[in-house]
Amino acid sequence: MMTAPEIRGLITAAIDAKWKERHMILIKLIAALAVVIFLSNKKVNLGIALTVGALLVGVMAGKAPLWLGKTVWSSVISPFAIELALIIVMITILGHVMKELDVLQRMVAGFEGVLRSTKLTILIIPAIMGSFAVTGGALLSCPIVDELGERLSTPNDKKAAINLIYRHVFGMFIFPFSASFIMASRLADISAGSFILMFLPITAFMLVAGYLLFLKGIKEPEKKPFKWMFYGQSVRELLLYSSPIYTSLTMALAFNMPFYLSLAMSIVLTMLIFKLLVENSASYKAGGGAAYGLSDFIGLAWKGVRPGMVAAVMGIMVFKGVIEGIEEIPEVLEALMEAGIPIEAVIIVFGWLVAFASSSTQGTIALLYPIILPLAETEAIKELYVMLIYMSGFMGYYVSPLHMCQVLTLQYFEVESKALYRNYKIILPGAMALAILIYVVKRGLI
Repeated sequence: MMTAPEIRGLITAAIDAKWKERHMILIKLIAALAVVIFLSNKKVNLGIALTVGALLVGVMAGKAPLWLGKTVWSSVISPFAIELALIIVMITILGHVMKELDVLQRMVAGFEGVLRSTKLTILIIPAIMGSFAVTGGALLSCPIVDELGERLSTPNDKKAAINLIYRHVFGMFIFPFSASFIMASRLADISAGSFILMFLPITAFMLVAGYLLFLKGIKEPEKKPFKWMFYGQSVRELLLYSSPIYTSLTMALAFNMPFYLSLAMSIVLTMLIFKLLVENSASYKAGGGAAYGLSDFIGLAWKGVRPGMVAAVMGIMVFKGVIEGIEEIPEVLEALMEAGIPIEAVIIVFGWLVAFASSSTQGTIALLYPIILPLAETEAIKELYVMLIYMSGFMGYYVSPLHMCQVLTLQYFEVESKALYRNYKIILPGAMALAILIYVVKRGLI
């Protein structure tokens, strides 16, 4: 018969072995993540990098090649993955078509005519440009922000901050067709309306803080005398040239039309607007604009497809599928929590680091969603986890030196990153602190 000390020794050894096993899973996951980050930094497409990372962690976790092959295949052909990829494709096509056919620029002009405020317009323009995944979108809004900023005597570092803050606040938290919004909400099975409401206090804080920090006290330039005739013309132009956007929103949100179909409808609508109103206009011809036929429209739409973004979506689905199939991974978090490390700390630290290193919120979503969300006991707690994951990823992505929007904006305004970051010392920590406060209050931790 075994003695009591021997029994205690066996129990202790078993516990130690279990801890070592859990720690090894964590180390393997970190190693796979490091590979993803390394490949991303080497300009490898995020989707490919995530797929490589997923296969690596699967192999290190002892999964058979057949299991990995089936998991990859089922992940990329799932109806959810295909629908998500179609949505992303349609978004990029719509943004490209609106830009190239001069519809986006006319919508912007309509906004300025309606708002009759240079200060409001300089805040709204980056938001409009950030609503779609337009190639060079940050550069597209830079000249407009620059011109409006000159009228307001705004220094270049503040122009750059305005261009970036308002571009991303709307694109990440408000506009339901942005890629990050769609991925974050749909992968968590949260409706667009609930997602917007979840981030509404943070959005309001960032918008108000941005105005107070960058534009408060600046005098509006003098405007031409108000005339109803010209104002009515601006309203008509705004309603007309923004119709592809609100048509998509209305059909998808009010009539439950699939997103990709409502976006396809808006692409056709944009082309019709161009043929009927833009193509033969004096301003378009004066700018050297070309006429378009059916084959030209097809070619234009094709150029709007961004295969890299579709690959990123598929990579996320693969990574998610592999992570969900490794039963030991949730045990890692349990081990960390058993060791006294709060799950909130894991979310914030890992979420920020992954996004900062990869310059993408998608990697954070792919890594943390399948690990963290299954631990939520209720739907309300799941939404709070989503808020923390998304906010942590947003903060890391936003200040990442690899963040392309930031790189382009800094180059355009000839501003050093140090000068830009000085403008963030209140608004970014304040937004993250507000997210943590909301979490703490709703969890009843205070």
